[in-house]
Amino acid sequence: MSLDMFKKISNYLTVSMNIAKYEKRNFLLVLYRIIAGRVFYGMGPDKFDRRRFSRKKLRQNREYLTLRERENLQKSLCLEDAREQVESKLRFHEKCLSHGLLTPAIYGVFLTGKCHVPKDIPVARSRKELQDFLVRLPPGKYIVKPISAGHGRGVAAYNIEYGRLTKLSGDSVELDHFLRQITTHKYYSAGYLFQEYVRPHTKLKPIMPGPGLGTFRIVTFLMGGRSVEIPFAVVKIPVGDCVTDNFDGGYSGNWVCPVDVGTGRLGDAVGKSPSVRVFATIERRPDTGATFREMIIPLWEEARSTVTKAALVFSDLRTVGWDVAVTDNGVSILEANWDWGENLIEVAHNRGLRHELTELTRRSLHSGRK
Repeated sequence: MSLDMFKKISNYLTVSMNIAKYEKRNFLLVLYRIIAGRVFYGMGPDKFDRRRFSRKKLRQNREYLTLRERENLQKSLCLEDAREQVESKLRFHEKCLSHGLLTPAIYGVFLTGKCHVPKDIPVARSRKELQDFLVRLPPGKYIVKPISAGHGRGVAAYNIEYGRLTKLSGDSVELDHFLRQITTHKYYSAGYLFQEYVRPHTKLKPIMPGPGLGTFRIVTFLMGGRSVEIPFAVVKIPVGDCVTDNFDGGYSGNWVCPVDVGTGRLGDAVGKSPSVRVFATIERRPDTGATFREMIIPLWEEARSTVTKAALVFSDLRTVGWDVAVTDNGVSILEANWDWGENLIEVAHNRGLRHELTELTRRSLHSGRK
């Protein structure tokens, strides 16, 4: 038996045991259902768990789009020539500022390749230039991230003081070590940027107490030329010492909460925890005791109006998943994703989006042709 095959079998057994233990069910029955889901619907154990099919009929898998189906829908709404507006964090930053959209400050970039950089942003290309730039930075916390990578890859937070770097844990980082990291792990990016370290609104800190900022993924669809619909919203919840809120299908250890688009009211979080190794609802944070359900997001109307304006500014992209921070200083857009997936939404709201996404895409395309 190959190592790859052994890992696959082990995963089937592990997921089955975890679900059986948590739900107090027969292990063999759970394993049988997972295998049936794979044979008849192409749904492996991780999807079975993430979509919580232990309490659903297997045929409900038809309510979920396949990866290729979803990609085709989003590509039809976001033509290739327009995607760079949001794929490059620097171009996105520049366009936001030029249209009065609040976005975190970028203090400088370290380039490892060719890239468009707005003229007011300092650029470093060598060790000496990087050292000089770090010395000039005001002491404080900064986010360092690849210019064009997604899914939280390569993102880190540092204290920078008079050119010296330390992790938020307090561990010192030598400049040469830092330089090797950002030149070796490029994540298909032309370099790294140094960005403002944003903190959540005071009223959100009970559910976001750690170093990571939890952002709201708010999805917009453009209907016609001036009408914007917001069908889905969730909030990503960083867990533990995680600096990013990236969900990554649940593998990151972070959680996600559904948000009522109309009211800004939260539901229970969804994810895994050290005590529960399957996807399940999480009513409260064990570290703060804060409950998720019924919390009303501050500045929610401002968040809705912000992404509505942004959708019109970036109107070449007919659908966008906006990553929005709600802070004491207002609503700030961190990133925009044309390929925003559906995983976060489905997990948080516990339903497939086949019908809704297909219909939204049809209406957006039809209205755009008028």
